[in-house]
Amino acid sequence: MTLDYEVKARAFGLPITTTAQFIWQRQDGRYHGQWNVKVPILGERRQRSEGRVTPEGLAPEVYTEQVKSEKTAHFDYAAHKIRFSDGTPDGALEPGTQDRLTVSLQLGALLQAAPNRYPTGSVIIVQTAGVRHVDPWHWRVVGDEALTVAGQQIPCVQLQRMPQEADDSHIDLWLGRQLDYLPVRLRVAQPDGDVVDQQLSALPQKP
Repeated sequence: MTLDYEVKARAFGLPITTTAQFIWQRQDGRYHGQWNVKVPILGERRQRSEGRVTPEGLAPEVYTEQVKSEKTAHFDYAAHKIRFSDGTPDGALEPGTQDRLTVSLQLGALLQAAPNRYPTGSVIIVQTAGVRHVDPWHWRVVGDEALTVAGQQIPCVQLQRMPQEADDSHIDLWLGRQLDYLPVRLRVAQPDGDVVDQQLSALPQKP
């Protein structure tokens, strides 16, 4: 499946309009996901995740971020550790841990499996790894909102990451209830004022 997004951003005080694409492949109990954002001047920002699909959800094995250089987190399930390529101390690999790409998909799977378990106001905690550290992300279920995609109204459930530290990013996520709870909109605001707002520009394409 391929999802195309329109991106409106603000970086270094300058407005930016660009595009992004999310590619998702699942076969034989494994998955591969890649999110590419074209950034003027800076080039393309990529996130990649590979791992297994289990009865409990996604189990990442390798997560990579690339802007100018590539950094990686390796999930060592035998040792219950997450090992980071830049040499920062290992993180604890707890059951259900996701990476920064798969967390939105895991949230969608939880909501799709048991929507009544997560009413408005409830909080979902997902241990989430980047390429330097892992920490718990707290998501509050804000409620329902319809977004327009390609002229169609798409019912969505909005979730909001509740920052735990002063330097945490503020994230709003809209998952399409009729689109298998895939991300319809993702807005990330940094403490320094930079914002990236990605919204689905076309309905999903299936091969």
